[in-house]
Amino acid sequence: MLTSDFGPRPMPNHNTWPAFSIPGDDTSPGPTDLSYLLDKPAGAKGFIQIADGHLATGDGQRWRIWGQNLTARVCLPPMNQASVIARHLAKYGVNCLRLHFMDLRWPNGLIMRSRLPQAIRKTGDQPVRSQSETTRALDPEALARLDYFVACCKENGIYVDLNLNVARPFTEADGVAQAEWIGYAKALTYFDPRLIELQKEYAAQLLTHTNPFTGNRYADEPAVALVELVNENSLLESWLCDRLRGEQTEPCGTWADIPPVYAAELDRRWNAWLAQRYPTRAELASTER
Repeated sequence: MLTSDFGPRPMPNHNTWPAFSIPGDDTSPGPTDLSYLLDKPAGAKGFIQIADGHLATGDGQRWRIWGQNLTARVCLPPMNQASVIARHLAKYGVNCLRLHFMDLRWPNGLIMRSRLPQAIRKTGDQPVRSQSETTRALDPEALARLDYFVACCKENGIYVDLNLNVARPFTEADGVAQAEWIGYAKALTYFDPRLIELQKEYAAQLLTHTNPFTGNRYADEPAVALVELVNENSLLESWLCDRLRGEQTEPCGTWADIPPVYAAELDRRWNAWLAQRYPTRAELASTER
């Protein structure tokens, strides 16, 4: 029973309510179509910028995000669905999409597909990370899908937020030490020279790529509102959670202690920084007061 100021009343019979659903391919016009609120194409007024501490369009008008997060293969829809998805999202006023978790191997992301047979490449539902295959090239089909989807979004007034390093499955073929031990390489991507080099290479490949459907490199595309460099990755958090001790003795995955080889590199860099900043032990000791 429900109660109110007028006393108890029976629960409504939900079974008698009319069914209401929103089809994922609904692009029909009508009173619920909010796409008129979006400037088309996205970026028509220039790049999103900061004005008086707020996001603003190129002409200085306040810009607020009404957005959605798309993850992995959802960021790369088939070309015959891309325009429908973009129009559907625009209808409900979505003006920005976060394209997240794309640094995975095709078909889940942008990285070149595996050459291994499907039966070998998977164990149950979990893809096996082949240490003999690099992650240093983008898959042409994945890139084509991304290009067309971004173009469709732009046409409908939807900006995109490109995420770079999220969950890249680094391998030994990439020149990464103990790649099978490090999971998503959280914290390590901040200081390991090889991982930094690989991140820069990936960013350059994606951001200097020219989208044939817009004619712009992603670095020059005004419909790209944001570029996120790293996701859920903190050296400070790893330190506070005792994940920088370097006492790992077997592969433990992402949210675990780092392998000793990386801890040694972090210690080396820390000590080199200390020696440069404090040339003598007396100067170092003075900071403790």
